[in-house]
Amino acid sequence: MILELPESVVINDRTYEINTDFRVILNILMATEDSNLTDRDKAYVIISEFYVEEINAEDIEAALERFGWFVNLGKDTPPHNDEQPVMDWDQDQDMIFSSVMAVAGRDIRKDDFLHWWTFCGLLSEIDENSRLAGVMRMRDKLNRHEKLTDYEKEALNRHPELYAIKTAEQREIEKQDIEKINKKIFGNKIK
Repeated sequence: MILELPESVVINDRTYEINTDFRVILNILMATEDSNLTDRDKAYVIISEFYVEEINAEDIEAALERFGWFVNLGKDTPPHNDEQPVMDWDQDQDMIFSSVMAVAGRDIRKDDFLHWWTFCGLLSEIDENSRLAGVMRMRDKLNRHEKLTDYEKEALNRHPELYAIKTAEQREIEKQDIEKINKKIFGNKIK
């Protein structure tokens, strides 16, 4: 039922308590998008972070499917498609949070708890004129190779980094660059 927010899932007649806070789910989703992690590592992150208690070995596959069900707001996980994403949880987090906070009317990061489904409800109501919505529309047009307006071309030329979703390799290079800068500034004092 849509009015009820699940706090557990049933797998092979056993009820498992789950971590439903949006921060936990976002961390898991960012890990599952990390190309440096193997599929086994990603599965481990899901099982260890989403489930409060240990999962029986025979329930692992079903537990991964139930995570997909939960993330998709109670709908079965859709088959994987090859469409390019228009949003990246990690790269776009500043726009995501500012858009969701505008809808919520408060800084949700200060909340002790916010259920994932509630977070998604807020995210689905972001203003169509928000920066996030504009970036997502532009990425969608680029992914579909649709013709851009003159204004969109100008925006893309001014801020190409805003509209391109970084690859794992680009993120790794960025991370190494930041580490080099920190080492020059702080020496070996930081870890």
